[in-house]
Amino acid sequence: MLYDANINFDTGGHYRAGNGIGENGILSFGVYHSWKDVKSYEIQNETLLEMNVLIKSCGFRYDNKIKFDFDKKGKNDIEIFLSEKL
Repeated sequence: MLYDANINFDTGGHYRAGNGIGENGILSFGVYHSWKDVKSYEIQNETLLEMNVLIKSCGFRYDNKIKFDFDKKGKNDIEIFLSEKL
């Protein structure tokens, strides 16, 4: 029962941690990914950024798609920033 409470608490913490794009990498549900783990990105619908991130866990490697919403007026700034990072 204590294990179940810990999983619920941990999951809730990750959910509330927020998402963001920064100078050193991206944060998605409280999990940090460096720029070297980001394999590609695509801007969809003028306000949705989808990033393909390589996840390494317990000896396995798999791709994960992480999505970010942004304001339409910031699209050019985001494209410039990502072209410098990737």
